[in-house]
Amino acid sequence: RYDDLTEVLRSSPAVPRAVTASLERMEADADFTAFDRELDELVSGALAQGTQAGGSRVPPNDSATAGFPSLAPLLSTIQRSSRLTSEMLDEAIAAVRTAIDDVRRDDAADIRSVYTWLAALLAISVAAVALAARAIVRPLRSLQTSAHQLWVNPAAGDGGQKLGGPSEVRSASNAISEAAHHIQQAARQADALAAGDLDAAVLDRKVSCGSGASLHDSVATLRESLVRQEEFRHRLAHEAIHDCLTHLPNRASMIAGLESALERSRRSGSQLAVLFLDLDDFKDINDLHGHHTGDAVLVEVARRLEEHTRSGDLAGRLGGDEFLVIAEPVRDEAEAIEIARRLLDVLGAPVDTPSAAFTAGASIGIAMSTAGEGSADQLVRDADLALYRAKELGRSGVHVCDEKLRSSARETSSIAEGIRAAIRNNELLLHFQPIVGARTRKICSAEALVRWQRPGDHGLSPPSNFIGVAERSSLIIDIDLWVLENVCAQLASWERAGLPDEFAVSVNISGRHFASGRVVGDILSALERHEVEPRRLIVEITEGALLADLGGVARKLEALRVAGVRVSIDDFGTGYTSLAHLRSLPFDILKIDRTFAGYTVERRYEAVVSKLMIDAGHLLGAVVVAEGIETIADADTLTRMGVDELQGYHLFHPESPDRVWEAITAQAVELRSGNARVGIAE
Repeated sequence: RYDDLTEVLRSSPAVPRAVTASLERMEADADFTAFDRELDELVSGALAQGTQAGGSRVPPNDSATAGFPSLAPLLSTIQRSSRLTSEMLDEAIAAVRTAIDDVRRDDAADIRSVYTWLAALLAISVAAVALAARAIVRPLRSLQTSAHQLWVNPAAGDGGQKLGGPSEVRSASNAISEAAHHIQQAARQADALAAGDLDAAVLDRKVSCGSGASLHDSVATLRESLVRQEEFRHRLAHEAIHDCLTHLPNRASMIAGLESALERSRRSGSQLAVLFLDLDDFKDINDLHGHHTGDAVLVEVARRLEEHTRSGDLAGRLGGDEFLVIAEPVRDEAEAIEIARRLLDVLGAPVDTPSAAFTAGASIGIAMSTAGEGSADQLVRDADLALYRAKELGRSGVHVCDEKLRSSARETSSIAEGIRAAIRNNELLLHFQPIVGARTRKICSAEALVRWQRPGDHGLSPPSNFIGVAERSSLIIDIDLWVLENVCAQLASWERAGLPDEFAVSVNISGRHFASGRVVGDILSALERHEVEPRRLIVEITEGALLADLGGVARKLEALRVAGVRVSIDDFGTGYTSLAHLRSLPFDILKIDRTFAGYTVERRYEAVVSKLMIDAGHLLGAVVVAEGIETIADADTLTRMGVDELQGYHLFHPESPDRVWEAITAQAVELRSGNARVGIAE
């Protein structure tokens, strides 16, 4: 026994002190002294649990796992035991070496005692080895037996191998197996999500607890995110091809639909019609009642178009108050016109809105295609041309595009391109038509008129040949800018040559330019660049342009007057400006339209109207100018009625700047000699 051995070692006088000190340290170590008891209990308990009848599985739970002792203290104790044993052996070996040295020095009489001492040391070594075997080898064998029982359990009963061994180990194994199952299920769910199969049955399988529940919650969150992403993608795709207000197909969708319709028409040889629809006076609804009311009208128009188009026809919104209908097939042009008129009748019914009831009249242009001829863009363009002509002929009308209209459109396009080139290449020219005092017949101002020296055989084109085309686009603003720049340059040149102080030049500014936010800046900048006094410039705006935006234009005219520029209302009498409108407008000059000058002499009614306009202008403090003076009778009659100034071919034709300057200087000479007369008119 270990106790007997230690007692012998302590009682033997031959045992060195170092050896006994090692034994004392081993006994004093708490882990070492408790080792036998703990090891026996551990191994005995493990073997007892590993051999339970039936090898029944224990459900995984936290308490079972917590009861399984950790091997870490066992390994630590074994390691400490081995270290103490090694220390004791080292001490013994050192003692042996010391003894050998003593033997060499001692005489032969001491040999027996040495052998006795060596025998004691041998016994100690044997005891140490036995102790090491008990501390290390025996637990390892027990662990080997338990490990074998973990994997092979003959009590399984079904011929297969089931997990045996301690319940704690089996609980841990069950937990690992369950986690692996959950991971496999999560992997299958991830595959379904990656494939985009958001309705897969595996995604609905739930786990109630543990790590599997966390995995399922993560998969469910990811699935919900993907569902929302898919819904958002579908919504974006829908919005990309539909109008957000009316939910009708938008321009891109309608063009794609028209291309498909043309392809079907090519295969079948049938005809189709494109109906371009634009609401009449829709701008007034927006301006007077607000965009919310305008939107309500558009939504109702879209509903009626969808409801009353034929089955198979397609209706869409191009933008603003413009709609497109693709009618296929149609027998002929007459059927297309019948469809258009039926739609006009439907749209002509009142539209009830929260603000008021409106009649959303419309005009329709039609373009026909037989056997798919033409492209989608060409048909929409032709239908737009027909719509423009329908509006020119009268509201709520229908017009079909024909070759004559296409030819006119090509000419318009050619003119527009020519105007752009004329501005770039400086092909435009300025002419001036002098204006004279009605009683003095003295030149007091002039109107600047643009001409186009068109290349080729066209010659010098008057404004009537190209201004109308320019007014349909921003080209008219480009022409305005060119005229402003050159008029200011000409005024600066004349001022250096001695221009009379009272002389000024009138410049026509388009309504489109006034509708922009830049007109005041453009005018004042041109004057500043050429160092021309603002009083030298008269800005003319037509009565029709005034009515398009009375308040906005009035504010811009007032800004010009504050800067020193004079304002003239041109073509007065052709529009519907009332005296109330005139009172709210800032202007200095009122120009009576030329149509009244010729009739004033011959017709009493026109004479009365002319007299009323002249008197109204004077009451408002304006200078009244009569345009279109063609005869001496016109000049004399209007002078007697009270006009202040006269303009017309009887007095002066529009002339080049040099000819006008000659007239101004010649008049100055004649005025100094007292022989003033009309200059170069005849």
